[in-house]
Amino acid sequence: MKLAIVFQGDESLRNTYAVLAPEARAQVNAEGARALADFLLSPEGRAIIGAFGVKASGEPLFTPQAQ
Repeated sequence: MKLAIVFQGDESLRNTYAVLAPEARAQVNAEGARALADFLLSPEGRAIIGAFGVKASGEPLFTPQAQ
């Protein structure tokens, strides 16, 4: 079943995701969280995010913001 796009590109459709590293607490692996956040914000991590979905749908599903 092929669906038609009826509405796209409007700012009201924006769905922003963010990564926040928690402060150190006994129950939180703050070092691991910081490492993940650093990776996601790195050029390599951003390239992976930007390429996600291309193989399956022909276009990226996410667009990383410029830092």
